[in-house]
Amino acid sequence: AREAGYLSTRADYTRRAYALQRIQTDSVRSLPSRPSDLASSISVWDPAALMRALGRRGRAPSAPGTVQWSASPEGLRATVAEPPASVDEGERADWSMTRVWASRTESDGAVARVPASRSAREPEQIGPVLVADSLDGYRVVSDSLNAIAAPALDGTWSRLVFSWALQNFRLLTAELPHPVARIVTHRALRDRLDAIAPYFLQGSTISPIVVADSLYWAVDLYSASNSYPLSERDSVLDVDVVNVTYLQHAAVGIASAQTGAVWIVADSARDPIAESWLAAFPTLFVSPASLPQGVASALPPPVDAARVQGRKLASYGLRGEVERHGHLLPEEAGSDTTLAGESALFSLPGTDAMQWSAAVLDGNEHAVGVMLASGGSAPAVHWLPLATPSARWSTVADQLRRALDTTVSAPRDAHAVHGRVRMLPLAAGRLLFVQPLYGWRTDGATVLAIAATTDTVVNAAHSLADALGTRGTPVDATSPIAANDFRTAAEQLYARMSAALRRGAWVAFGHAYAALGALLN
Repeated sequence: AREAGYLSTRADYTRRAYALQRIQTDSVRSLPSRPSDLASSISVWDPAALMRALGRRGRAPSAPGTVQWSASPEGLRATVAEPPASVDEGERADWSMTRVWASRTESDGAVARVPASRSAREPEQIGPVLVADSLDGYRVVSDSLNAIAAPALDGTWSRLVFSWALQNFRLLTAELPHPVARIVTHRALRDRLDAIAPYFLQGSTISPIVVADSLYWAVDLYSASNSYPLSERDSVLDVDVVNVTYLQHAAVGIASAQTGAVWIVADSARDPIAESWLAAFPTLFVSPASLPQGVASALPPPVDAARVQGRKLASYGLRGEVERHGHLLPEEAGSDTTLAGESALFSLPGTDAMQWSAAVLDGNEHAVGVMLASGGSAPAVHWLPLATPSARWSTVADQLRRALDTTVSAPRDAHAVHGRVRMLPLAAGRLLFVQPLYGWRTDGATVLAIAATTDTVVNAAHSLADALGTRGTPVDATSPIAANDFRTAAEQLYARMSAALRRGAWVAFGHAYAALGALLN
C-alpha cells in the first residue's frame, strides 16, 4: 500500500511515454461478421514459408524488404522483390518481382502464382536498383533523365572532392558516363535515411512497395529516448536491440530504390520531439499527397509501435481504468521455431490498407482483446476488446495443432512445420484464430492444411476457404473447444465422424468419436 502512489505515477508516465492516448478504441471501419468474409484476406503463407516455397532457401527467411502484402479484388497478394543472383562490378542489373496469391494455393498446396500481366503497368522486371538495404559503397551512373537524387560529377572540383573523400583517385581521371554522370553514395537504405533524419529511430521492418515498374522502400520512424523519467523500459528492433523508455511513431521514411529520392511523411498527430524537428526543418517533411501515386495507400502498418503499445496496455490498461497485469501474446507463439522473422499481414473487407494484429491476454491466459495496426495514408493503432474472454490460449493452441496433425500427414520427403497463428478480430467482439501447416522439404514447401476456430469449433481443411466454411462443410475437422449449443456440437461431431468414415481416415474418426463421448459425459 505504501508503494501505491509511486506505482500509479509510474503507470501514468508509461502510458504517456508510449502514447497510449493515441490508440483508437472505436474501429473506423466495420469488422467482418463471419469468418468466411476473410477467406480472401488472410495469407496462408508465412514469409519464411513463402520464400522456401519459391526456392529461396539460400537467403535469410527474414531478409528485410522481402515481401509486400497488398489487397486486390481477387484476393490478398504477396509480391516478392528480388535482387539478381549475381552482379558484376560496375553493372546495374535489373531486380525482379514474383507475385503470388497469398490466400490460396494450387490443388497440391504449392504456390499459386498471379498470371504475368502483359500490361506495362505490372511488369515482372522492376529495373536497376541503386538503393536497398543489401547494397553498400557508391556507384557512378548516367542520368539522362535528370531523375536520380545524387550530386553530379560535372567538373574538376567535384571530381577532386569525391576522389579525395572516397580515396579513389580514378574518379579524377577516368571517363565518366554520358550525358550526365552522378555519384550515388549512402546506397544502404538505413544509412541513407539516417543521413537525412538522424534524430529518429528506425523501425525493425523494411517494407517494399511495388507500383507499376517502380520499387520503393518504407521504414517507420520513431521519436525515442532512453531517459524519460519513471517510464517502464522496453526493447524494440529485431536485430540491434534498442532499450527505450519513450517511443512514439513520428513519421514514415520512403525511398525510391531506382532514383534514391527520399520522402519523410510526418504523422498528423505528433509528439513534442517530432514537432520540434518539423519546426526546425520543415522542408524535409512532406504530406502523403506529395508521394508518387499509389505509394501512400500501400504504406505498411506501424507494427513496432503496436507491439510496444500492446505490451504496455496489457500491463497498465489503456487510460488508467484498470491495471490488467497481462501480456501481449508473442507472434511466434504456437508455431515452430523454423518460421522466424516477420509476420504476414492481412486485409479487411472494404479497405486496401494492410493490417497487423496480436492478442492481449489476461493473467489467466485468456485473450481479452486485439491490438490492430492499420497502414495506408492514415496509419493508426486500434484496441478492440472482446465481448467475452476467449478460451485459454494453451487450449486454443493445442486444439489447432491437434486439428492439423489429425487432418493430414506430411509426405515421406517432407516434415510438418506449424505456421504462425493469425488472430483476427470479428464483429461483436469475437476473435478468429487461423493456423497453417506446411510440408517442409529441402527444396521447397507446400501448404498441407489450414485450421481455424472462433473459440467454439475447430475446422481443419486443405484450403483456407474450406476451413472458414466458405464452400460449405470443411474437408476435415476435429473436436470442439467449448460449444455453447450442445445439439450443434453433437451434430458437427457426428458429421465429422461420417466424413472421416467415408474417407477411411480412422485417426480423425477416433478423435471425433472421443470428443463426442466427452461431450455426452
